[in-house]
Amino acid sequence: FSENYVSKFDTEVQSLHFGTSQKQISLYTGIYYYRKDVDSLVESQCFCSISDNLDHQSHAVWAHLDKILTELSLDFPDIYRFQFFTDGPTSQYKNRNNCYFFTKKLPEYFKNLQEASWNYAASGHGKGPMDGVGGTLKRTADRIILQGKDIRTAKEFVEKLSDSTIKIWEVQSECIESKKRELPKKILSVPNIMSVHQVTWSNRSDPKLFLRSLSCFCCNFGQSCIHYNLKPTDVSLLLRKESILFKIIDTL
Repeated sequence: FSENYVSKFDTEVQSLHFGTSQKQISLYTGIYYYRKDVDSLVESQCFCSISDNLDHQSHAVWAHLDKILTELSLDFPDIYRFQFFTDGPTSQYKNRNNCYFFTKKLPEYFKNLQEASWNYAASGHGKGPMDGVGGTLKRTADRIILQGKDIRTAKEFVEKLSDSTIKIWEVQSECIESKKRELPKKILSVPNIMSVHQVTWSNRSDPKLFLRSLSCFCCNFGQSCIHYNLKPTDVSLLLRKESILFKIIDTL
């Protein structure tokens, strides 16, 4: 997430300018890289989702990603590998809920997906091109306000910046709440998650996740890494029915 944008008016009273209850708008920024075919050059597209909802937890992340993942699945239905590169805030990416969405929801978007990885930048080193996306949009919005227009809501933000080369859209609060309801009540924790810098998944080893202390692209995503594996090397987030049954029997 980029730093929240504070809604502004072209003309406003002094008390509003220095007020503590100014409305904020949430911006989720990113860039995706792709090839149209094996021999073509790598292309990129900047995107940003806008919302009046200021929830920045993992379920909100996937609500913001929903539109772009849906479009990618339609434009590139044969995608077989997907890789995320983000920073590592515990409230958004480095937690059990995000790992659940990563393993369970990503294959729902891409039916031919065979493997995927989530790569976390080192602490304090998470800056990247996606940060420039938020800065560009906010500077553009401020320029529009100086031209005599107001930006008070996420909807107005999207409308006023519709001519931008950055792909932008609004995310409704209902979508974020819907993603929150999709989370199971019981998700197992990920051991040593603060030491993890890469999580890998493969349809050949589903529902296991493999944990690595550093990103490795030499080893197969569906097995333990021989270079940077952690202990335990893999984890399953959801309890199997057999395990639950055995637990009930033991307590009788």
